[in-house]
Amino acid sequence: MAANDWPVNGIDYFVLHTNTPVQALVLMNDPVYFEAAAHLARRMFDDGGDSPTERISHGFRMLLIRPPTGREIARLAELRIAAEEKFTSRPGDARKFLAECNAEHLANGHAESFAHSS
Repeated sequence: MAANDWPVNGIDYFVLHTNTPVQALVLMNDPVYFEAAAHLARRMFDDGGDSPTERISHGFRMLLIRPPTGREIARLAELRIAAEEKFTSRPGDARKFLAECNAEHLANGHAESFAHSS
């Protein structure tokens, strides 16, 4: 936790607050964040409606407790399309990503439908 300037084991000591690339790397590569994202995606897929826009809005509301603006929906839709293009052109990468996220069980045999749910 020292990479994030958090106290370790409850020890109270002077903390120099920083924002370093190490912090981003720790957070970016921690499996818990991949697993949390996979669970969020599953909930968006299961409970968010039939269209990508409905699913994006549902996920946004779950996380931020407010509806997204049109601009926010448009940006998140662009990110979804980019991910769809990446994983449909390289389906092995999608399976590998789910495995690395420890999230194969969340796809319930429908990994392809995540990308093809336009």
